[in-house]
Amino acid sequence: MARVRPPLLLRTSTRWAGLSRSSAQLILGGIPLLVLAALLLPPAGLVPWEAEIGFHHALADRIRHGDEDFYTAALAALRASGLPAGPFTAIPLPLTATILAAVPSLAATLALSLLVTGTGLAWARHVASGIAGRAIVFGLVLLGGGATFAPGMITVPALWAGWLITLSLALRRPGHWLDAAALGAAAALLHEGAAFYIVVMGAWAWRDGSRREALAWCAALVPLGLALSAHVYASSLVAGAVAGAAAASAGPGPALAEVFGAGGYLSPRLAAPVAIVVLLGWSAWRDPIAVRAATVLAAYAIVSIAPTGSSLLPLLCAPMALIGLAPAVDGLRDLLAAALDRRRITVTRVVR
Repeated sequence: MARVRPPLLLRTSTRWAGLSRSSAQLILGGIPLLVLAALLLPPAGLVPWEAEIGFHHALADRIRHGDEDFYTAALAALRASGLPAGPFTAIPLPLTATILAAVPSLAATLALSLLVTGTGLAWARHVASGIAGRAIVFGLVLLGGGATFAPGMITVPALWAGWLITLSLALRRPGHWLDAAALGAAAALLHEGAAFYIVVMGAWAWRDGSRREALAWCAALVPLGLALSAHVYASSLVAGAVAGAAAASAGPGPALAEVFGAGGYLSPRLAAPVAIVVLLGWSAWRDPIAVRAATVLAAYAIVSIAPTGSSLLPLLCAPMALIGLAPAVDGLRDLLAAALDRRRITVTRVVR
């Protein structure tokens, strides 16, 4: 077993500290294989980012300046953007576009800025007892959502849902989970993909024996279920209008690396190793929230392989992803120290 070294950015040692030499070498040897696998998963047939962002922007504008209902406006915006016109898979939940169409653009930008700042401060406060550099964590939160204020992004539901998920994770503590579950429910009403986050958090609560918390996370799915039922029905009413324009399957989902592409501004070649290092950092950190974050990111990585057709799914976990770089510094140092450890125990017999 390798000698445990004092932490760098963390206040305590990582899970990898003191590993045997063979175990550390096995983990380090697996990292290049994971990076290669992430790069080889093809992003075939994805709808371009620009087209999806343009659709959401056009949808909010049509509702704001026209007299159409949401679903009629969504169908027209889909046609104008050249996106597949599937009634359920392509039309988003109406809450985000409806709210943004009802408020001035400046108010929406201010609200998003407050949400981003509050999320960064919440994470800096949450990790105060675990990471020495709170300013580093705050910066990583902002870096993770780097595409937040790109032109047109404010109208994307996945962006708002991603920040609510990240804030929910920061606020969740043992015995204090009600506000986190409520934020998870709110995120799911903006984008149905947030349901995966709720399921993961509920599963961890059940595993930890917190039945009340698990029930709260299950209850957070109820509003989404009701909203989706109404959404499917309303979408089916416009399905006849798209006869002959069947929704084309988008093929496999985005490459695994793109889930950790920090909102899309990292190229897949750079995002792939970042993705593995981020997961390594989250899994190395001795904190109850760290294993939950690692599971959430892994869940979205798996979902990204499915034929969802959306290239905006990474926004649901991008803001939280890069926080894992802070504990990754200590985790990689401990793995390297264990893998390169060559200490030998010398037994000297003294005859008296």
